[in-house]
Amino acid sequence: YDAAMHLTDEQPFLDAVFARYADDRPRLVYADFLDDGGAHERAELIRVQLALARLGPDDPRRPGLADRQADLLTRNRAAWTAHLAGLVEAVDFRRGIPDSASVDAATFVERGDELFRRLRVRRLGLRDAAAVLPKLAACPLLGRVRELDLCNCDLGPRGVEVLARSPHLQNLEAIDLGFNRLDDAAAEALARCTGLPNLTHLALNDNDAIGDAGVRSLADSPFLAGLTALDLSGNDVADAGVIAAVGGRAFARLRALRLSGNRVGDAGVTALARSPLLRRVVA
Repeated sequence: YDAAMHLTDEQPFLDAVFARYADDRPRLVYADFLDDGGAHERAELIRVQLALARLGPDDPRRPGLADRQADLLTRNRAAWTAHLAGLVEAVDFRRGIPDSASVDAATFVERGDELFRRLRVRRLGLRDAAAVLPKLAACPLLGRVRELDLCNCDLGPRGVEVLARSPHLQNLEAIDLGFNRLDDAAAEALARCTGLPNLTHLALNDNDAIGDAGVRSLADSPFLAGLTALDLSGNDVADAGVIAAVGGRAFARLRALRLSGNRVGDAGVTALARSPLLRRVVA
């Protein structure tokens, strides 16, 4: 299957997939198109990954489908991503579509236009971003990304302040800032950021130093009111932080909250147990 050769023919199908990203039906139509063109294993991957996405973790059908997914990717990944050689470090297929790319940050700043010509990127993982952070924050191509992974990029609080001033984050729905040595000042910079109007998922896990004051800043931010998922695991949050979280106006829509690896005690657990937040998460 030659992705580059068929890109023009595929375009209407990919347009439909990305326009209705949560809907499986455009992906199944795309699989039929691939089957008609003889790309049977590429079509099968779409159907296998869609099936896996629908199954629970203990479903007895999962192991067989997972094995088939692994077999399809092992045999075909190199051919399916050959047109990206030398440009990306890795490509992930999600629900059948290669829409997640890991790229060296300096390469993205220099060759981002080329990347987007070759691949429809929804999720962008960047490596070594701290080295080019001012240029990255000023890069208009960030405006085409929906999910940004900056995990383990050694940003530090000052790096987050630079990122938060970027005018190109308006379309981001998810951002991963885990493992970046962030503290309460970094959390406050995010809380003050006006450029993330569509953000629903925020990961701040394993930064060690985000504590109660940082959670309070996030929970009181009028600019983070769209959050539905927040990961604060592996930090320094105690009871006061949990109490701030359950009462914060910015967390009124949360459906997923991770707090493992913190210093939460009885008072925090009690506040959580009595809160509408816990009822939404459980539901």
